[in-house]
Amino acid sequence: MFEKLERTHFLASPFYRVYVWILALLFRLGPTLLLAFLNLRIIAAYRRTCRNRRRMTGETERGYRSAVAGWAERTKLPVNNWNKGLAGI
Repeated sequence: MFEKLERTHFLASPFYRVYVWILALLFRLGPTLLLAFLNLRIIAAYRRTCRNRRRMTGETERGYRSAVAGWAERTKLPVNNWNKGLAGI
Protein backbone atom coordinates (compact mmCIF):
# COMPACT_ATOMS: atom_id res chain seq x y z
CA MET A 1 0.00 0.00 0.00
CA PHE A 2 2.43 2.63 1.23
CA GLU A 3 6.08 2.77 0.40
CA LYS A 4 8.62 4.36 2.72
CA LEU A 5 10.73 6.97 0.96
CA GLU A 6 13.75 8.67 2.45
CA ARG A 7 14.21 12.35 1.83
CA THR A 8 17.90 12.29 1.10
CA HIS A 9 18.02 15.93 0.11
CA PHE A 10 16.65 16.91 3.54
CA LEU A 11 18.92 14.52 5.46
CA ALA A 12 21.98 15.94 3.70
CA SER A 13 21.09 19.55 4.40
CA PRO A 14 23.11 21.53 6.96
CA PHE A 15 19.92 22.49 8.83
CA TYR A 16 19.19 18.84 9.60
CA ARG A 17 22.76 18.25 10.76
CA VAL A 18 22.55 21.24 13.11
CA TYR A 19 19.18 19.99 14.37
CA VAL A 20 20.58 16.54 15.13
CA TRP A 21 23.66 18.01 16.80
CA ILE A 22 21.62 20.34 19.03
CA LEU A 23 19.21 17.53 19.92
CA ALA A 24 22.07 15.21 20.91
CA LEU A 25 23.72 17.97 22.94
CA LEU A 26 20.47 18.80 24.70
CA PHE A 27 19.68 15.22 25.70
CA ARG A 28 23.24 14.31 26.70
CA LEU A 29 24.43 17.47 28.40
CA GLY A 30 21.10 18.75 29.71
CA PRO A 31 20.51 16.11 32.42
CA THR A 32 24.13 16.41 33.59
CA LEU A 33 23.87 20.17 33.97
CA LEU A 34 20.50 19.84 35.71
CA LEU A 35 21.88 17.35 38.24
CA ALA A 36 24.92 19.54 38.92
CA PHE A 37 22.72 22.59 39.46
CA LEU A 38 20.36 20.74 41.81
CA ASN A 39 23.28 19.26 43.77
CA LEU A 40 24.75 22.73 44.25
CA ARG A 41 21.39 23.95 45.54
CA ILE A 42 21.25 21.06 48.02
CA ILE A 43 24.78 21.81 49.25
CA ALA A 44 23.97 25.51 49.66
CA ALA A 45 20.77 24.72 51.59
CA TYR A 46 22.64 22.29 53.85
CA ARG A 47 25.36 24.84 54.62
CA ARG A 48 22.74 27.49 55.34
CA THR A 49 20.93 25.10 57.68
CA CYS A 50 24.16 24.28 59.53
CA ARG A 51 25.03 27.96 59.83
CA ASN A 52 21.57 28.78 61.20
CA ARG A 53 21.71 25.87 63.64
CA ARG A 54 25.11 27.02 64.95
CA ARG A 55 23.80 30.57 65.26
CA MET A 56 20.66 29.49 67.14
CA THR A 57 22.57 27.28 69.56
CA GLY A 58 24.99 30.11 70.28
CA GLU A 59 27.97 28.21 68.96
CA THR A 60 30.59 30.42 67.35
CA GLU A 61 32.73 29.47 64.38
CA ARG A 62 35.77 29.20 66.62
CA GLY A 63 33.83 27.04 69.05
CA TYR A 64 32.69 24.84 66.20
CA ARG A 65 36.26 24.33 65.02
CA SER A 66 37.50 23.46 68.49
CA ALA A 67 34.56 21.06 68.91
CA VAL A 68 35.57 19.29 65.69
CA ALA A 69 39.20 19.17 66.82
CA GLY A 70 38.13 17.80 70.22
CA TRP A 71 35.98 15.16 68.55
CA ALA A 72 38.90 14.17 66.31
CA GLU A 73 41.17 13.86 69.35
CA ARG A 74 38.63 11.71 71.21
CA THR A 75 38.11 9.41 68.24
CA LYS A 76 41.81 9.45 67.28
CA LEU A 77 41.01 10.38 63.70
CA PRO A 78 43.35 12.52 61.63
CA VAL A 79 41.16 15.51 60.84
CA ASN A 80 42.38 18.76 59.33
CA ASN A 81 43.13 21.08 62.24
CA TRP A 82 42.53 24.64 61.01
CA ASN A 83 45.01 26.20 63.40
CA LYS A 84 47.96 23.81 63.24
CA GLY A 85 47.85 22.13 59.83
CA LEU A 86 47.17 18.40 59.71
CA ALA A 87 46.65 16.82 63.11
CA GLY A 88 47.64 13.25 63.85
CA ILE A 89 49.69 12.70 60.69
